[in-house]
Amino acid sequence: MLALPLSRGPRVLLALAASLALAGIGDSGLLVSAPRLPEGRTLSVGTAGGASGGEGSGFVSAVWQVAPRLALTAGLSYLDATSSPFAGLRLGLLDGLSLEARVKSEGFEPDGAEVEGAALFGLSLGRIDLLASATAGYGESTWDVEGAGAVRAMLGHVVDAGLEGRYRTTPDGSRYDLVAGPTVGVTLAGGAVRIQLLVGFGGNEQRSGPAAFAGLSVLQ
Repeated sequence: MLALPLSRGPRVLLALAASLALAGIGDSGLLVSAPRLPEGRTLSVGTAGGASGGEGSGFVSAVWQVAPRLALTAGLSYLDATSSPFAGLRLGLLDGLSLEARVKSEGFEPDGAEVEGAALFGLSLGRIDLLASATAGYGESTWDVEGAGAVRAMLGHVVDAGLEGRYRTTPDGSRYDLVAGPTVGVTLAGGAVRIQLLVGFGGNEQRSGPAAFAGLSVLQ
C-alpha cells in the first residue's frame, strides 16, 4: 500500500482535480469515447470499422453541442451487416469527465432496444493521454456491461501511438467480446481531422483471432 504524508495527500488530490478540469481530451479513440464536448456549438463526426473475431463491425457517430456542457449524440452502429441507430445526451461535468445516456434500437444482446448509461473519463499528463469509459446497458430482459480504455503518447506534433482495448459482457459471462491492441493516430488540419488505426487481437464466446480497425473523425 502506498501511504502519502498528510501534507502531500491534499496536494496530490488537488493536482488530479486540476488535471481533470484542464484535461482537454477531445480526441476519441477507436473503441473508447473522449469526454470533452465540442465547443461553440460545433459538430464532431466520427466513423470507424473493422473486423474482430471473424465479425465485421463499425459505427458512424456525431456529437453536437446544444448548450454549455450539454450535447446531443446520435449515430448508427453495425455488426455483420445488421445496423442499429442510437441517440442520446451527454453532460460534461468537467473537461475530463462526462456522463451520457442513450437509447439504441438493438443492444449487445440482439433481442430488442436497449438503454445505456456511461461515464467517460480523460486525463492529460504532458505528452501522455489517458481515456477510459464504463457503460451499463439494459435491454428487453438482460443487462450488459462494458469497460474500455486507451493510453497514447504524442511522438511529434501530429503523430501519436499507444494501446487501446474494450471488453463487453453479460453478467453471467455467457456472451462477451474483447478487442485490444496497439494504435497509431495522425492529426491533421490543425486538429480538425484525425485518422486512427488499431491492429491487435479480438475474440468472443464463439471464436477469436486477429483484429484490425481504422477510423476517421472530423470537427466542423
